[in-house]
Amino acid sequence: MKGRYYTGMDIGSSNIYTAVGRINDKGQLEIIGTSCVPSFGLKEGMVVNIEETIVSISKAIREAESSADSAIKELCVGVKGQHIESFTHENAIMISRSDREINNEDIARVMENARAVRIPPENEIIHIIPQGYTVDTQGGVENPVGMEGTNLIANVQVIYGISTAINNVVKCVNKSGVAYSKIELGIIAASSVVITKEEKDIGCVLIDIGGQTINLAIFYDGYLRFIKQLPIGGDMITRDIVRVKRILPAEAKRIKEIYGNAEARMVVEDQVITAVGMDNISQIKISEKDLADVIEARMKEILSYIKDEIRNTEYENLISSGAILIGGCSMLNGVKELSENILGIPVHLGTPHNVTGVNSVMESPLYATAIGLVKKAGETKDISISTVRSGGIFSKLKEWMDQVF
Repeated sequence: MKGRYYTGMDIGSSNIYTAVGRINDKGQLEIIGTSCVPSFGLKEGMVVNIEETIVSISKAIREAESSADSAIKELCVGVKGQHIESFTHENAIMISRSDREINNEDIARVMENARAVRIPPENEIIHIIPQGYTVDTQGGVENPVGMEGTNLIANVQVIYGISTAINNVVKCVNKSGVAYSKIELGIIAASSVVITKEEKDIGCVLIDIGGQTINLAIFYDGYLRFIKQLPIGGDMITRDIVRVKRILPAEAKRIKEIYGNAEARMVVEDQVITAVGMDNISQIKISEKDLADVIEARMKEILSYIKDEIRNTEYENLISSGAILIGGCSMLNGVKELSENILGIPVHLGTPHNVTGVNSVMESPLYATAIGLVKKAGETKDISISTVRSGGIFSKLKEWMDQVF
């Protein structure tokens, strides 16, 4: 990765966040350029208008190139949406050599065999993620290389999505004038830069609250255990403001982002906000306290929905280190406090770790996914879903080896 520039693009339904980075002389990931543009043509993480999506991606690329003062030739692209599913799976192989010592080729073989798992025909595998190994009767093995055994079992998380939904994103990227280097589940990319090893060991949940979707990922004992995409998000709050205050949607989004509070009690000075009415002429006066009342009501509902989803998993009581928030709604004043109250666990914002660059970006959870995609692009350079589809077993083995080692 050192000496090369890599670009990550988080294509959301409301905004597209792009980051350009490299490994600097100190071995750190350094972000040298970013962009944030409104997103059109997507709904709940899926393309619904090809042309509008291409225009949005093209604009994001141009602004990121200007920010980084560098041409962008390829992207590592984050995907999301309700079509993404996952399940756990075990695959076993025999070690028949006389020394019975497990090597890297054995690891690659057991992981390659895990790809043969059956999924619905209209879907394709996005990730096969190791969750530990079992050597003979010894479970919980992190890295079995060098150990002796006759039976090696890989415990994996299989993540897959609808092929056409993924292909439509790839098509829009290619038609914008750049190539895509890799498809990555956005929340997994974000987790690589905002969650510490200790948090993954103890147990935590990463919550990405976007405009139209919420993505959850639960980690425990060092591994990803659960993912879920919910068809709700911050745009619901914007629509509530439009309906209650009778102002333009763009104005509702603006005052939400500038003046919004997730907890009404945190409004100290109840200033009056002026917004343009639905007729595009009248000036509507809104108190900051009234605005907070609207936001708080919807945020409580959203957080309660998230809490119910966590309760429905077997990891509810294993999230000891708490929740990490990223995404647009994580920037609302008071969202940390309200989240702790509703979820009943510690909560903090997910800012990128061990990354240098523009301070405003490094301190913001908005760019977490895009920065994580930059990191993943460097770790798995020259690998893509298309390579996996057509490159045969050696391409697949190379992809997995790059991801794990």
